[in-house]
Amino acid sequence: MFTLAGVACGLAPSAGPLIPARGLQRLGAALLAPQTRALVVSVFPAQRRGTAMGVWGMVAGLATLSGPTLGGILVSIVGWRWIFLVDVPIGAAALVLTYLVVPHERNGRGHRFDLVGVPIATAALFCLAFGLQEGERYGWGAGIWGLLAAGFARCSATGTSP
Repeated sequence: MFTLAGVACGLAPSAGPLIPARGLQRLGAALLAPQTRALVVSVFPAQRRGTAMGVWGMVAGLATLSGPTLGGILVSIVGWRWIFLVDVPIGAAALVLTYLVVPHERNGRGHRFDLVGVPIATAALFCLAFGLQEGERYGWGAGIWGLLAAGFARCSATGTSP
């Protein structure tokens, strides 16, 4: 999804098609991020998992720091479309390498969508984000503190990182 949406972004003739394509690309990225951590946990043995997660975090941090700079360079040299199109060969290589290198493991558990937990976690994260972003506008009143407390309590109870 991320790679195909990157193609759509890079080929978009105007902002109209670019905006939904970018939304799909972000959705693809949001679906991809937890899968990479889960893959590290399932592939590496317990004694090497900490190192593997450290490398994962370092790569994610370097990407976060270097992405805007490299994107600016690409925009300056070859144009805005290339900030999306540069991901296409990388995504294609990642798909091929995943198929060739990553072991196909199934743990035998069935998976289901948590119809109760997802809305609760979403509401908790909304309370935290809204409270932190809009607290000053609303004078850090009791309502804002209530939202922050509710969001933090819910995240703490479910193990969701605030």
